[in-house]
Formats: sequence, C-alpha cells, structure tokens
Amino acid sequence: MPKLSVVVCTYNRVEYLITALKHLKNQVDIETDAYEVIVVNNNSPDDTDQQVKDFLAINNINHWVYVVETNQGHTYARNRGIEESQGELIS
Repeated sequence: MPKLSVVVCTYNRVEYLITALKHLKNQVDIETDAYEVIVVNNNSPDDTDQQVKDFLAINNINHWVYVVETNQGHTYARNRGIEESQGELIS
C-alpha cells in the first residue's frame, strides 16, 4: 500500500496535465511504490480522457488511477480523488 496519494483534479487543461504527470513520473525524491497518483477528470469536453489513457498505457505505471467524475465542480472531483485513494496521506 502506498504511503502517499497524490490527487490531481483537472478540467480542460490537458496540455498542463500531461506535463504535470511527466514530472510526477520522473520525480526521484520518493520511491515509485511509496506513492500513487489519482487523476480525476472532472468531465472535461476536450481530449483529456484519451490523452491520459494514452499516457498511462505508454508508461505502464503501477499505483496510478484514472477516473472521470461527472458531477461538475472541484469539490466533487476532490472528493472522488479521496474516495479512490489508498495512501495514508493525501496530497
């Protein structure tokens, strides 16, 4: 079980999101098994869905979760990320 859950909520920001995910993947301060990343797409009408799925498929990363939250709003997205989290700490 990961110690840290990083919840990334997004809405129509795919260009910034993919960059952020690359940085999370390439970070070296914590071992990969010690953290998970939960990407919560808050029902974006852009191509966020396909871009994230492609990123995850290409990188084959363990402990990363992608979900779509159809209830619009940051609070819904954040709460969904918390629901999906397995870590002791949530960021």
